[in-house]
Amino acid sequence: MLTGILLAVVATVLAVLAVRSLLAYRRVKKETTALEERCRPSQEEEYRLRALRAEYESLQRTYVATRQEYVRATQRLGRYELGIGTIDARPHEIRSSERSPEALESTLKKVREALKSMAKAKTACTCDREWYVGNRKAGGKKMINREIKLRLRCFDNACKAALSLVEWNNINRLKDRLQEAFDQINRSGETLEVFLQEPYLQLRIEELELKFELQDRMETIKEQEREERRIVREAEREEKRIKAAAENATRSREFHEELVAKELARLQTLSGNDLTSMQAQIDEHQQELVKLRETESRALSMAQQTRAGYVYVISNLRSFGEGICKIGMTRRVDPHDRVKELGDASVPDLFDIHAFIYCEDAPKLESFLHSKFSSERVNLVNSRKEFFFVAPDQVLGEVEGYPGKVDVHLPSGDGRVDLAS
Repeated sequence: MLTGILLAVVATVLAVLAVRSLLAYRRVKKETTALEERCRPSQEEEYRLRALRAEYESLQRTYVATRQEYVRATQRLGRYELGIGTIDARPHEIRSSERSPEALESTLKKVREALKSMAKAKTACTCDREWYVGNRKAGGKKMINREIKLRLRCFDNACKAALSLVEWNNINRLKDRLQEAFDQINRSGETLEVFLQEPYLQLRIEELELKFELQDRMETIKEQEREERRIVREAEREEKRIKAAAENATRSREFHEELVAKELARLQTLSGNDLTSMQAQIDEHQQELVKLRETESRALSMAQQTRAGYVYVISNLRSFGEGICKIGMTRRVDPHDRVKELGDASVPDLFDIHAFIYCEDAPKLESFLHSKFSSERVNLVNSRKEFFFVAPDQVLGEVEGYPGKVDVHLPSGDGRVDLAS
């Protein structure tokens, strides 16, 4: 009996606990369902974000691959677009600008003889494998010889085209084009194992460089000859101006001498304030006469020496900015006249004068300075543009190393240069 009662009590307790657990489970499940409903948009956004990240990474990989392909295609296209306005990404460095055209022609001839020797000796394009056609070795050899001739002809035609097009702005692209043609021809020869040889390619590139350097050297010589003719023409024009200036200086000097002589004669008849005033006027005219005699002496000297003149160092901050100087030459008796001409309506401001350097061989001094700063030219193509990325002090420093006699005149406070000092 007691046992039955205990079992009933235990069953009742268990039933109560079961009901409470069931109620708690339902409550928790309801809360969980509510939380899941609240979190579902966030989970959906997270899934969407993961999908977008995967798509983004895929697009990134596609972009990188496409970009690399685009760059390669652009580079390859650039090798064949050699028109006006295009230029190599990297400049070509000439091995030696001192070599004469004769030396370059001799070297070019030797290179072409080496190319012919390689082709004749069958070392320009080779095949290390023996082939048989119809079980005949002679047939295989004939086939390979034909392949070698065909590949050499294709590559040589590409080289000839490059030689006809080579200029300062495309030589590196043409070398890249030859390298590409070399690689393409060798890739197409992998089946028969017929390959152009690297020494042959290097000789062809050397031939291209020598052809360009020869053209460049010849053009430089022509430019120098044109410059010499220009200097001669300008010297002839300046000669006429100098003679006219010398005649004017002589007339001015004679006029002032007569004027001073008359004033000295009148001085004897004056007294008091008139005497003092006349003496002051005579002193002023005598000082001016001294300057006129110096101007006349300089004009006569320049008229007698056909290469005497001034090298000027000037700049124009508003027109060209800092760090740029013009180094030019004039045979004017007064070089200020030439500087005034340069500062005409074509530039927004007048030039500042840093120095006038008198020399009995002004063209030689000008050439000396231009060669010193040749790498600093603003315009590397046209040597008649006499602007350089240099400071005036640098130019004057190089003048000190000039082997000839020079007379340097520096500007005073008003910007003008006293040539009599």
